[in-house]
Amino acid sequence: EFSLTEPFLVTSYEYDSIFLDPPFANVTPSQLVRCIKLMGTKQRLSAPIFIAYNSKREEELIAAFDELPCPPLTRLWRLDYRSVREEDMNICLYGPNAI
Repeated sequence: EFSLTEPFLVTSYEYDSIFLDPPFANVTPSQLVRCIKLMGTKQRLSAPIFIAYNSKREEELIAAFDELPCPPLTRLWRLDYRSVREEDMNICLYGPNAI
């Protein structure tokens, strides 16, 4: 189990991408970047990142992730969640435009 509030270096297996679906109302993009920095070595930090996040906070998200050596984040498409009302549905998938 991995906790965003208590990240740790992941050494037990190799990974080539990172997928995040955080509780964005409670976690800032800067906290997510800090977490990713703490969980990976320099070469792993360049892995592509895919993240579901509120598009109303897109500028903050992209600015925070610009400090990582991963491919730049762009808005890929809108996501639908059953637990979110239609009028509040501002959640999009962000990730590299091409890998």
